[in-house]
This record gives sequence, C-alpha cells and structure tokens, in this order.
Amino acid sequence: MIYPERIQGTDGIRGRVLKSSEPEVSGLSPLEIFLEKGIITEQFIELYTYCFVLLLMKKKIAKKGEEIAVGWDPRDKGGIFTGAAIRGIRKAGGCAVRLGIIPTPALPVYMTYRGIDAGVMITASHNPSDQNGIKLFLCPPGIKFFPADDKLLTDAIIKTDYKNIKSKKLSGGLKDSHNECISVFLDFICDPRNSWVENKELLKNGILIVDSANGSYSEIASVIFKRLGFRKVIEVGNDFKGMVNQNCGVSDLDGISRILPSMVFKDECGGFPKFAENFTLKKIFRTGRNCRAKILKNEAFVSGAVFDADGDRFFMLEYDALKDEVLVLTGDDTAFIQGKYLIKERHSDFKDSYYTNTVESDIQASFCARELGFRIETTGVGDKWILANSMTEILNSFVRFILKKNVKNKNKMDEIRNTAAQIRNLNSISAFKVADAFENINSFRKILGEDEFREWIKEIPSCHAVGSEESGHNITVGYLEDCKGRLYPVFTGNGLKSAINTFVSALSLYSGGRFSYKKYISFLRCPFKAGIKKSLYIYYTDKKRFSNGCREWKEAGKITENLVEKKFRGRIKLKIQIKKEEPDLLYFSLVDPDGNIRGAIFVRNSGTEDKTGVGIRGKREDERMLTEIGEKIAGFLRKALKDYKNPYAKLQRSIVEKVSQHRKIEKSLLLGLVSENTEKTYGIINRVLMETEKKEGLIRRVIKKGSEEDFYSITDRGRIWLGKKTN
Repeated sequence: MIYPERIQGTDGIRGRVLKSSEPEVSGLSPLEIFLEKGIITEQFIELYTYCFVLLLMKKKIAKKGEEIAVGWDPRDKGGIFTGAAIRGIRKAGGCAVRLGIIPTPALPVYMTYRGIDAGVMITASHNPSDQNGIKLFLCPPGIKFFPADDKLLTDAIIKTDYKNIKSKKLSGGLKDSHNECISVFLDFICDPRNSWVENKELLKNGILIVDSANGSYSEIASVIFKRLGFRKVIEVGNDFKGMVNQNCGVSDLDGISRILPSMVFKDECGGFPKFAENFTLKKIFRTGRNCRAKILKNEAFVSGAVFDADGDRFFMLEYDALKDEVLVLTGDDTAFIQGKYLIKERHSDFKDSYYTNTVESDIQASFCARELGFRIETTGVGDKWILANSMTEILNSFVRFILKKNVKNKNKMDEIRNTAAQIRNLNSISAFKVADAFENINSFRKILGEDEFREWIKEIPSCHAVGSEESGHNITVGYLEDCKGRLYPVFTGNGLKSAINTFVSALSLYSGGRFSYKKYISFLRCPFKAGIKKSLYIYYTDKKRFSNGCREWKEAGKITENLVEKKFRGRIKLKIQIKKEEPDLLYFSLVDPDGNIRGAIFVRNSGTEDKTGVGIRGKREDERMLTEIGEKIAGFLRKALKDYKNPYAKLQRSIVEKVSQHRKIEKSLLLGLVSENTEKTYGIINRVLMETEKKEGLIRRVIKKGSEEDFYSITDRGRIWLGKKTN
C-alpha cells in the first residue's frame, strides 16, 4: 500500500464508524480500514491516541504520567470509541483526564485552567450521527495541529503495528473531571469580559429557542442563557439519546438566509416543505406568532441559537414579526455584527485590528469590514488558519512589549520572533512551535510580575478582533484565570460565546431608541451589503482525484475559464490563486477592468466529509451568470469524481435511478425498492436520501394535489447526472 503523507483533513480525522468485528472490515488492519474504506474503528482510535501521546513525549510536550484531557460529544452512546481513545492514552503512559460529554470549546478552556498541555476531543462536529472523529489540541493557547504536525503523527501511525498496542497493559492513570470542567466553562462564558454582558436588562425581553443539535450543549446552553438574563429559554434538539445533527443544528440550515412559513408547514406550502421535520423552526414560528403584538411594541423579541453537535458553530435565528419570516444569520453575518459592535464600543482598541475570514465567506463581508476600520485577511478553510495570521501579530506584539519594559533575554526573544516568521510561511508552521513560543512568553511572568504581564494581554485586541467562517465558526479572544489565578488569553471556535456576543452586539446597536423595530429587523436582514454566496456540493467523491495539477483539476480550470469568457464576454479576467494552507484548492478571483476583485469561483474538497464543493462568490448583479457557471462545473465534477467504491455513492445512484424510472414515487415504496438490493439499514438509507435531496438537489419532494401524500421526483440536476434530457 502507498501511504499518504497526511491522513487528516481540515480538522483531525472523521469518518463512518464501525466496530472492528464487523464483516465489512474483516481481514484489514485499523489503518487499512481507514485508508481503503474511510471507516474509523475503535482500534484505529486507540492507535491514533496512542501515537499522539508518544509524539507529545518525543516533542517534550508531555512526560510519562502527565495528564491528557479527553472529552466527547453524545454520538457514541455505547462508549466504544471514547473508551478506545482513553485506552490509547493510558497504554502510551499518559494519565487520561476523562471529561465526558462536553462542548469542544470547553476542552481548551479546561486545559488552560488546569495547566494540561494536550487534549483529545472525540467528535465528528456537524457531520451525521453515523460518523465520528478526533480533534487534537495543544495548550497554550488551545491551538490545533497544522499540516506539518499531521504529517509527523501520520508517519508515527504508519510505523506502528496495532497488534503490538493491543496486547499492551494500561500504564497510565485515569481521573474524572467532568463536573469541574463544566463549572469552569460556565464561569468562563459568563465572565463579562467574555460574554460582553454588562447589563442583564439588555436581554430581559428575550425569548430564546435553543437548538443544541442533540449534542454537547444540551442542558448546558440553556443554563447560561438564563443566567445571563434571557426572560425565557426554550430547549429544542436537546436529547442526548437523539440523533445528532438530524433535522436540527447548523448543518440543516446551510446556505439559507431566510425561511418562509411555506418552507416549514405543510398546510402553508404548495409542495413538500424543505424543513417539514425541523422542530426548531416550527417552534420559533409558533412562538413568534404568539408574541407578535409584543414584538412590534418592543416588549419582546424571539430569537434562536442554533449549534452543531460539538458546539463550536453557531447560527442566529430571528423571528421577523413584520413579514412572518425567520432570518438566518450565518458566520459571516454574526462576525460582522460583532465587529461593528467592537469598533463602536472600543474603537481605539480594535481599529486596524485583524478581521479574518476564509475563502468560503461572502467577499462583500471583507470589503464592508474594511470600511469599519479593520485590517482584512482571507485564509483557507479551518479555524486554525483564521488565527495563524493573528498569531504572528500577537507574538510580535509581545516582543515589542518586552522591549518597552527593557527586559533582556535574547535567546527567548529570538525564538518568539522566529516562530512568528514561520507562521507567516504557512507551509512550515507547527503547533509545537507555537506552543513553545507561548511557553516562552509565559516564562516572563515571574520577571514582569502578574500585573505587568496582564498589561500585555490587554493589548491583544489590537492584534485580533474577529475570526470568522461562513459555516458558523467565530473566534474572538477570551480571558481565563487559571486555578492559580494567572490570566491567559484563550482562542478557540466557541459557538456559545459567539451566540452571546452576537445577541449583545445586535441589541446594543439597536437599544437606546436609535432604531425602530423596523430598522432593527432591516439591520439583521442585511448586516452588510451582501453579495452572492452559493455552494454546490457533490457528495461521496473520491477526493484524491481532485488535487493540484491532476487531470480533473486542470479540466475544471479550463471549463471555468471558457465559461467566464463566454458569459462575461471578456469584461472579466480570471486570476488563479494558490493558497499555501490549502494547495489543492482551485481558486479563481474575478477581476474587473480596473483591477478590482469582483468575485470568486473555487473548487475544494471538504476536509471533513466525502464531498467536493463548487463555490461562487460575487456581486448580486452577476448572480445568474455565476450560478450557471457553477452548475456547469458541478455537473462535470459529479460525473468525474463520484466514488462508486463508496457504498453510499452506489446507494445514491440507485435512489436517483428509481425515482427517475417512476417519475413520482412515495417514500415508503422507494425505501422498499432500494432496500431490496442493499444491506444498508433504513437509518443509512434515510441519511443518503436526505443528502441526495436537501444537500445535493438531485431529487425533490412534492405533494400530490388535493392530498397530504408526498412523493419524490427527479430534478434537472439529477437528470443531467443520469445523462437524460432536462425538462
């Protein structure tokens, strides 16, 4: 077998899970199962955490017997995979600090509080419930592995035979710290420096529907929202025994900016509602309608806080009492609202600070943030890249601070400077180097004293204001006093912090009689002058077929160039950009005759799922042409990249063919026909059915006239894929 340099995606590893005893994976090693089938077994997780701890020891981040924190989201109900992670840590000689079901951002917060140098989170984040994965953290300041670190860990895994691990005894210890972790996290979130809540009166009229995606924030988020002053908190999607991310959470709302009643309720719809099974949206509509009179009098507002299973993503919902709609504010919107608030309230601290987003964001968000007074940076996808640019500024700011204090330690100062320079060269950045740099910074505490050291921490906002991913990751600096009373900055994607900061920002900008309700809703409907932002996904792809310079990569580039020339008739030029942090990303900027960026077209493999996406970004007036270009590129990739070794791809093809043959087919009949030729359970068939309909748009649901019965029919996109004529 030819092994890849790096087996990780955007953030650790993710994939479908199966027990190692299942027939589908028999005869293969844990690593072979992952590489050949994309399946994670409990043995692979044990191998992964074992090698991670040994790598920490090799890099002198940890010693034998030292604590490694481990937490998880609720999807592993039997504890098979979380138990394997703990065994791997203990067999390598680490002491596993078991945190139980926690939100991902609680892990680096607790690590910082206790002084634990490394942590493992077992989660597949926003992915479906049949998947799981691993995210890794180093502390300080809660950073994740970069590609160079992934390669080191991959090499260690390849060189380690699981058979040797399987027979090893548990040499490391075990501690339980769930309650303390939750308590520390609650206090961290509610700290006014982090929540931005200075006056609880601001939230007193709020009726909040909380959707935890049946994930880690269940029974946690509502406690915090109540503590911070919301009048009423209603929990939806808070069942630990439920299916995470299914008909709930941020992933169900991807690509949606507003929701009409006809998209939710069957009796208000001419077809089958897209969100007929989403209880969060039903709840917010019903609650908003009941409170409509009070909302219009400014006596109440009805909002929603929507998370993903591990709690690092957040979307804001707002019921519009004027139009009877629900507004969906994604990561771009919430980040801009937070940025506008920070500039207004603390202009001197945040002017010229970095506002960083990714290539998936609306390009207009960057332009508008620049107008507010921020410095702008656009990175590849992943919250670790969001902070990489700001880390350079933060490290250099410490060097300047120390020089002002006339403290001399040339060796350590040179190391900090060199690390900042390495971060600028994104190919060579290492989480271990960043951790070492912050340890060097921390060593100056004794020289400076805690009070003077805190002076520097207060300057950090001048380096980093807001980091944003359109998908809902937002990062603003947090402040935490550890168990010894020392103050630390904390950087991590934190859905709950983002939620509270967004509500505070929006209401603060609105309060004081400066806006009428009509102006407030208008502001939320369009926080900045938005452009076009569409993503067309192709599921179950062989992502190895789309890499820099390969045949499909080049062909997609040629198709893009030809279509742009044809549609824009030479008025727009394409400029290809290679992102160091994501070299397989095919990214074209659209440049007008004056040299201004007008939009972007890009193709990228998802780092978290078996899918490839076509992104189109630009001005509203170009929407029709850009959408047509995007559809053509996606159509090519759908035929070129579908991986029919993946049983999900074969199942999807069977579903679309059956729908095409019958023109209109009831769900029960479709399930019966598909299940005749597959060993997959109804749960898996339902997942593929949902992704084929809602995510990829190859089929759609319709309601028969004069009946409540719903049927599936094929779309033009599905017909093109099957090589049939379109309507």
